[in-house]
Amino acid sequence: MHKLFEPIYVGGMVLKNRVVMAPAEFNTGDGEWVSERTRAFYGARAKGGVGLIIIGLMSASECHPGWGPRHLGLHDDKFIPGARDLVDSVHAWGGKIAAQVEAPGLPPERPGAPIRLSSSGGTWLADRGLPVELVGPADAPVSATRGREHQRPLTVAEIEELVQLTAEAARRARQAGFDAVDLRLGVGSLAAQFMSPLTNKRTDRYGGDLERRLRYPVELIAAIKRSAGQDCPVLCKMSGSDFLAGGQTIEDSRKAAAILEKAGIAAINVAGGWFTASMPFFQMSVPRGSYAYLAEAIKQSVSIPVMAGYRINDPFTAEEILVQGKADLIAMVRALIADPDFVNKAQEGRFEDIRTCVACCRCFDMAVSGTPVRCTVNPLAGREAEYSVEPAEKPRRVFVVGGGPAGMEAAAVAARRGHDVTLFDIKPVLGGQLRLASVPPHKEELDTLMQHLIDQVGKAGVKVRLGQEVSAGTVKEEKPDIVILATGAQPLIPGFAAAGAGNVVTAAEVLAGEKEAGDAVVVVGGGTVGCEVAEFLAAGGSKVTIVEMLKRIGSDITPSYRWVVMSRLREAGVRMETSARVQEIETGGVWMERGGNRELIPGDTVVLAVGSRPSQDLAESLKNTGLELHVVGDCVEPRLIREALEEAFEVAVSL
Repeated sequence: MHKLFEPIYVGGMVLKNRVVMAPAEFNTGDGEWVSERTRAFYGARAKGGVGLIIIGLMSASECHPGWGPRHLGLHDDKFIPGARDLVDSVHAWGGKIAAQVEAPGLPPERPGAPIRLSSSGGTWLADRGLPVELVGPADAPVSATRGREHQRPLTVAEIEELVQLTAEAARRARQAGFDAVDLRLGVGSLAAQFMSPLTNKRTDRYGGDLERRLRYPVELIAAIKRSAGQDCPVLCKMSGSDFLAGGQTIEDSRKAAAILEKAGIAAINVAGGWFTASMPFFQMSVPRGSYAYLAEAIKQSVSIPVMAGYRINDPFTAEEILVQGKADLIAMVRALIADPDFVNKAQEGRFEDIRTCVACCRCFDMAVSGTPVRCTVNPLAGREAEYSVEPAEKPRRVFVVGGGPAGMEAAAVAARRGHDVTLFDIKPVLGGQLRLASVPPHKEELDTLMQHLIDQVGKAGVKVRLGQEVSAGTVKEEKPDIVILATGAQPLIPGFAAAGAGNVVTAAEVLAGEKEAGDAVVVVGGGTVGCEVAEFLAAGGSKVTIVEMLKRIGSDITPSYRWVVMSRLREAGVRMETSARVQEIETGGVWMERGGNRELIPGDTVVLAVGSRPSQDLAESLKNTGLELHVVGDCVEPRLIREALEEAFEVAVSL
């Protein structure tokens, strides 16, 4: 590890290392205003060693104040003091900070007239019944709606207004102390739509060949330099390719990068493509560093620093990309949400202490929906202003029962605070449900979380007792001050399977390798677990059918990941039956009913994936003992990893 921590000169700035927190919307603001949550969130990443932090989408136009996602505002001088406080929270730790400025639309031309929004501004105002007119370079499909709606072409006067609004926002950013400004020229933004031949069909000076299509971003750069100062470094994020038929190709992007460098861009962050492209860019199934080749292609066409991003969540992948000369900087977002101290830990060689992003995409979906971002693996993410791990006022003796994610998190945090902690698990190894969750194809990243939690339990000095069942008698005999129960959940066995044939197994038994499935398998239940076990079995050569009572398969999978899972299931030949109720199981398969019709789905094995029930027996037996008792994770209610870790963390920091 040496290249990742070398300083680098970028447009007049000296960055202390090569790690950049790429622009993204985390919805930490109080409406458009910088909040204490905002300052704490970014300050934690600056304290953690990040060289440059780019604040995502600070709005340059007053077109959606207080109505939509919490994009920070820079369309008025009133936002400068709050922005300055944000800058100070980063500068205090020696980091540099840039503001991504964009006008996602134009205010109404007159009272009562529609707000003129580009697709990059979203359509949340229309969803709330407010008058909205979608505008863009030309009458072309709107990227955010996957072609279902069209835009009204912007007039030249409106384009000039957008340029001026963006330049004024850049001026305010510099007045607030930002070290640079950033332009969003990729992933379907308004500027990207001007650059792409797919969405720019104009015949005036803003359309035609590549140079004319780049007139809008080039004018943005020139206007920013005039307004914010010629010495203002202007960075940009652009797509290495649209990955859309008829869109901008890698070769187009290479030529565009050279034009942008000549126009004054100081560094380029190379994104994967437009989010509407039918290919995964940042999901768990994408191998680490897969899109670094796009940065490498752009780097061959320019002399300015180039950033590589997407699915770079560990320091070794980052270092390799830099050493191989594919990029000059590493752009990260989710890796730094997962662990704000990523850089410092890597620089100190504490690689096992890094809490690695597992690319589950929950943070992305929360960002898109306007919800303040949280993280599956980091309970503190977005809540840095609310919680901290401090030494306990009075160390106490704590028993934690259950060695899954909730139990390990509670034990490690409580021990770090100075409590005397013993962790029990009836199994011979720690890990709980994480051991099963990491078995299906493309879920290997979850193993990094399990190993991290196991390591932290050991480093915190937790005493671990494996293969030991804890009863109310155990607790009464050993007299701990506090008991935290994280006993998890057990698979549900529905009535139609309780007395079923001998060919019935649970998804947990299959993933654990305790039971084998035959050549023809019926998976009952099409939620996350059902989809994963179906893919696992199909990969092993079984012919699989999923039977789901709801209208949709995978309805509990996050939106940005569900379409990827569904695509893989279809490619694997998995048959999917929805709105179907299982009535009975027999040796030859499963009888399902739909719309009053019965049908036998053949199968020599039936796998149950219909949910779980909390394991609450121990909680019930300890309820009236007068003991300080806390219950966390799936034994409260079966949910996802994030909820389990958050509950465990909150209990541990409160003891």
